[in-house]
Amino acid sequence: MFMIMTCSTSHCLMTVLGIYGMNVCMYVCMYVCMYSIVVPFFKKGNITDPANYRPISLLTSLAKVLEMAMYKRLTEHISLNNLMTDQQYGFRKGYSTEEAIFRLIYEVLNALNDKSPVGSIFFDLQKAFDSVSHSLLIEKLPYYGIAGKAQIFIKSYLSNRYQCVLLKTSRTNSNVVSEWTKVYYGVPQGSVLGPLLFLLYINDLPKALPAKIIPILFANDTSIVITWPNFGELQQALTASFHHLNGWFRENFLSLNFNKTYFLQFQNKNYNNSYTSITLDNTPVTKINQIKFLGLTINDSLTWNTLIDGILPKLSSACFAICLVKPYVSHQTLKAIYYAYFHAIMKYGVIFWGQSPGSLRVFLLQKRVIRTITGCGGRTSCRTLLHELGILTLTSQYIFLFCSLW
Repeated sequence: MFMIMTCSTSHCLMTVLGIYGMNVCMYVCMYVCMYSIVVPFFKKGNITDPANYRPISLLTSLAKVLEMAMYKRLTEHISLNNLMTDQQYGFRKGYSTEEAIFRLIYEVLNALNDKSPVGSIFFDLQKAFDSVSHSLLIEKLPYYGIAGKAQIFIKSYLSNRYQCVLLKTSRTNSNVVSEWTKVYYGVPQGSVLGPLLFLLYINDLPKALPAKIIPILFANDTSIVITWPNFGELQQALTASFHHLNGWFRENFLSLNFNKTYFLQFQNKNYNNSYTSITLDNTPVTKINQIKFLGLTINDSLTWNTLIDGILPKLSSACFAICLVKPYVSHQTLKAIYYAYFHAIMKYGVIFWGQSPGSLRVFLLQKRVIRTITGCGGRTSCRTLLHELGILTLTSQYIFLFCSLW
């Protein structure tokens, strides 16, 4: 155990597999990995509503080492045989939220340039990770060449799992622990293997859709883009696709959160638009004119004023925070705070909105924070200051990211 705790992660994996072999690791997993402590993590909304919490599983160190060993083998197998769908952007090396956003915007812009009606449906699944059917997941594994000992390992990993819930009370500042309960569904969130197993579980979703329907997946965040020659056919395609996907969710024991599922129809200002709608059991799907998709606000006309209005207060707060700590920290620390706070907010999605008219307001805030870091006056030119700090301007950051795409 001391050796496992002190060596590097990769060496740990080789040591465990090399000394004990896959057979022993498989049986050890049955006992070490079957217990987890669940800590509720608040997301947003009503703090008293249990649905607004994400259950994070705390596992033992040895369980994580064993998971890393299997994760490494599975990812190598999946990558070597190109088994993961190209429409999946979540929990994959080399993929990101910005690539998923780029795919959505790219398809919409192509449709609008061709003057074709286009719409998107953004599905919300209730407790997707916690709804995974163990038996169905085990049945799907052989289709991806995961059979034999690897399949048995995953079956033992999922079967006979037990968990308890740990809560910290604010009044007494003490912990309250529930009784151990057997888990029949779901993959543990906070584990190493859990996200990968979920990706395999929904990997066949794109194949269930017609060729003209473009799915964009980021783990359990599912959205589709539909383009059709006219508005009448678009509405029929949207309704049929919605019912088709809802049926797929049911067959795979996943529940659609109808109240948080939205329909967005994109508009072209250069020609007349006809409005469409989608219904399920005579209940219309909520139609919106903007949505926050993977952290980026997208509206029906693909303009970015709403997004910029949303990030300006965050950037102002970052500028104020840097101003407060400036007397107490070094110049280098201020620069580190700039990158961790201000720059991180400014950079996200800049490839999409960096050339919009509203981006000038963001650039003005960037110049303000640069003057705050350097202690210069409001009329001092920032060109030399940016060069001395080695910080790219907003426009330069946009150009750099744009060039990196090609």
